[in-house]
Amino acid sequence: MEEYIRDLYRDELRDGFLVTFDRKKVWNVELNLVAVFDRICKKYGLTYFMSYGTLLGAVRHQGFIPWDDDIDLMMPRPDYDRLKQVIVGELPPYYFFQDLYTDKRFVLGMSKLRDSRTSAIQYPEVKDIHQGIFIDIDALDAAADGSPVEEEILAMQGEIWATVYNPDGIIEGIRQGAKSYLPTKDLLALVAIPREERLRQFEAIAAERYGTSRMVNNLVSAICGNSASWERQWFDEVIDLPFETLRLPAPAAYDEILSCHYGDYHAFPDPLPPLTHDCLFSADIPYTECLEKIDFS
Repeated sequence: MEEYIRDLYRDELRDGFLVTFDRKKVWNVELNLVAVFDRICKKYGLTYFMSYGTLLGAVRHQGFIPWDDDIDLMMPRPDYDRLKQVIVGELPPYYFFQDLYTDKRFVLGMSKLRDSRTSAIQYPEVKDIHQGIFIDIDALDAAADGSPVEEEILAMQGEIWATVYNPDGIIEGIRQGAKSYLPTKDLLALVAIPREERLRQFEAIAAERYGTSRMVNNLVSAICGNSASWERQWFDEVIDLPFETLRLPAPAAYDEILSCHYGDYHAFPDPLPPLTHDCLFSADIPYTECLEKIDFS
């Protein structure tokens, strides 16, 4: 495995936060995943860029936020859909591209690229889901721009997503007579088909709508109200920024994007937060072994 972290096997203080060599080893696994992902994207001419905490880390720390432990990447919807068509055949045997189509227990509004030789145990009670160290890959989709029509379309997309993520909730809502934007018969028809087919319906509408709004976001985040949407033009130009020992793509309008998402993103939190993910990490032990031999009770 390539070494992408300087002084990989030494503890280090970064911005007043102790980064252990164990943390650096996890970071290094993630950057190896990024290197493989970057090679595939270059081979097929796919656009991607750093997002969320990874983009903030690149701008403010020229690498990982010291108290962060993951990589966030984002792709325009057309590139994301193309990636899913080609990536599995391009991966080394110990890497795993995880979404609902490849892992039936995985129901999130994103994909993950994982290293099967490692562990990032977040669901110890679930033995049949891949839990290697990962990077997150989100799609960038059209989002509501504040107009009534766009808000109604987003609400409809939210109901379709709910049939994927929480079909029992949809059925209970119908039973209780809850108001819906989509006809009841359409919602029941969606719930009746396999979950991956519901996701295909959701993604097909997202693909059809790409570029139709001046605003963009990760669609599930927009549906759940987790983050403000961004101007689509902010993603028109991509530049490279230093990230640890690599240079990774970033939107040229990163200042506008980070300010929209974080406010004064140059200010450090006070006090410094704990780790951002509640995972048991190991860069050395496969997740299958951890799940088999560790008592998580």
